[in-house]
Amino acid sequence: MPRTRVIYNCLGLFAGPAPSSGYHFIDNVGNLNGNVITGVPGNLNHNLLQNIYRVQNVSYSLPLERHDVAELGKKSFLHRGTKPAPITLNFEYLQNGILNELRLGFNSNFARYFADFNGSPFYADNFQQTALDGFFSRSDERLPTEFSWPMRYRDKKNLFVVVGRETDGDLKKNYANYVSIDPAATEFANYAFGDAYISSYRSTATIGDFPKASVGYICDNLVYNISGSGVKFPSVNPRDKTVHQNQGVDIKFAIPSLHEVTGFLSVLRPGDITLDFVSLPRLTGFFATYRGYSGVARPNETNINNLGVSFPDIKIQNYSIDLTFNRRDKHQIGYHLPIDRVIENPVVANFTFGAVLGDGQSGSFMELLNRNDDYNITIKLKNPPNYASFGGMTAIQYDFKRAKFSSINYEASIGTEKKVDVSFSCEIDDQDLSKGMFMSGLFNLPLDYVTSTALLAQDGSNILFQNNTNIIANQINNARPMF
Repeated sequence: MPRTRVIYNCLGLFAGPAPSSGYHFIDNVGNLNGNVITGVPGNLNHNLLQNIYRVQNVSYSLPLERHDVAELGKKSFLHRGTKPAPITLNFEYLQNGILNELRLGFNSNFARYFADFNGSPFYADNFQQTALDGFFSRSDERLPTEFSWPMRYRDKKNLFVVVGRETDGDLKKNYANYVSIDPAATEFANYAFGDAYISSYRSTATIGDFPKASVGYICDNLVYNISGSGVKFPSVNPRDKTVHQNQGVDIKFAIPSLHEVTGFLSVLRPGDITLDFVSLPRLTGFFATYRGYSGVARPNETNINNLGVSFPDIKIQNYSIDLTFNRRDKHQIGYHLPIDRVIENPVVANFTFGAVLGDGQSGSFMELLNRNDDYNITIKLKNPPNYASFGGMTAIQYDFKRAKFSSINYEASIGTEKKVDVSFSCEIDDQDLSKGMFMSGLFNLPLDYVTSTALLAQDGSNILFQNNTNIIANQINNARPMF
């Protein structure tokens, strides 16, 4: 019987590794390869496609530009050819930890609750890498771990919207373990987006709604497949628009199981969000320093002076973090597509919060302009207090270092409270870590899962199965997470 519709419980979203033109499998000693595996737990080869959790919607658009050719003496066009235009892909997900951001390529500090670790931070502090380090880099240099993947470059990926069989019900199955290739993957239709560059990221939360993130991509290619196992992946050669190969052999992908264990946090809540800001001295070269994943107590300078508002007394109603990446296409004669889409600097992150006003404060707006202070701002999205061993811990943390005040807007009307919207902006520079936007957080997996079932890479890959001992590490007894 032909399919009559596609509904949400049959859909899933997966992200591949960077670069998009590389292999999508890795073996136990860290060698990338194109060997499509069987999907049996404990297999020595591992799938690098990763599920994006809690997706609420996906949309994509295929614009087609025409290159019209005309000449004198002829009314109609001589030719109406096609002109390459990037495909747009957008999706939104509810936030429940830092896992999705890591899988999409953001750099983050994170607490280690797996293998022999007890929650210590991966980096010594939260400010050793900007959140966008992997998007700026064009280097295939190894990161400082024992592993050969991933490289510092984390920008261009392949993304996959998977359509499960309607007769099977939910795409997410209750398999006993994560399965590297879903047994039903040969019958999973999918939309494969090739060479996808992130173009925007937005995190929002408001009273009465769950925190969510919205992400936008521009892509060079879209392929529709009727199978999700052993299929050629969608990355294309910019020279001739043919599918990438390795030494004349097609590179293939396969869809893993959409697996989630019992006890995984469903979603973060707006009532568990805190905002902390510090007005910094104007001394050039003075920077607050923090230790480790959870940070330390901030200086007692938590007000923004000269705006007529006592900020310790405001009641925050919402916030938004906005990142827009201006991409510049790099072309080359003899190539049909851009050879790269680099991010143009400077990159500025914008942070806005809305609040109900409380007490006022004396001050002068001109004094605010003259001082031109910097601010450190921290947004913490915390776990519910009753979430097992991770209750009350910070699940996602955004730090804005040396942010600048941008604007303030007041509103008062009959029947409601006086409100204020305050905006800040922060430049992100991977060569200057004294300022910028930084991410940190938890994978937010239950302890019994991360300690006994799988060693997770920083991008959240299920790499170490319970019956394996030598997983992408040169020293068996010193296995560390790769990222």
